[in-house]
Amino acid sequence: MDVLSQRFSLRARAYLDMIIAAFVIALCIALIVRGLDVYQVVTSTESDTPVVPTWVRAATFPTAAGLIALHYFLHSIVAVAYLVAGRVPPRPEEEAMPG
Repeated sequence: MDVLSQRFSLRARAYLDMIIAAFVIALCIALIVRGLDVYQVVTSTESDTPVVPTWVRAATFPTAAGLIALHYFLHSIVAVAYLVAGRVPPRPEEEAMPG
């Protein structure tokens, strides 16, 4: 994907990033919903795990998906703010390159 996106202008890449972020957020929401279904099933049954409680193990998947969705949401807010201001958002990989 990076090879293809390098051919686009910086503004087009910002729009592409927002489209990808919307897709990832939608996928994460689906994972959160299904993860919460699993959480309800797992926590309604009894389990003998002395080290890690069942609810902790069941909550990790929807929590992780929520954090990923939050990450992409915040990045899209930054991209929208730059585009509304008429600027192009910085690309971290290009800033790290010397020269």
